[in-house]
Amino acid sequence: MNNANETEGQLFELTERIKKMSEANERQAVLLERLYKLLAHSMESIQTKDGKPGYSFRTRVIDFRMSLNSALEVALKWSIALFIWGIIIGCVGGFLLSVLNGR
Repeated sequence: MNNANETEGQLFELTERIKKMSEANERQAVLLERLYKLLAHSMESIQTKDGKPGYSFRTRVIDFRMSLNSALEVALKWSIALFIWGIIIGCVGGFLLSVLNGR
C-alpha cells in the first residue's frame, strides 16, 4: 500500500510542478500537459507478488529502424559471442563426460 501511496504522491507532485511551470509559458504548458497525460495513461495499476497494489508502465514498440550496417554488426557480435559460449560449454561438457566415464 505504501508503494501505491508513494506513486500517487509523486503523480500529485508532478501535477503541481506542471501547474507552476505552466504559468511561465503557454507553449511549454501545453507540452508539459501532454507529457503528463502520456505518463498517466501509460501507468497501469497492478498487484504485486505479495498482494500489495502497485503501478507499472505499459510500453510497446511502435517503430524500429536500424541500418543494414548496424544490423550486420549486431549479428556479427552475437555470432562471435555464441561461438565462444559454444566452446566454453563444449569444454565443460567434455570435462564432465570424461569424469563420468572415468568412474
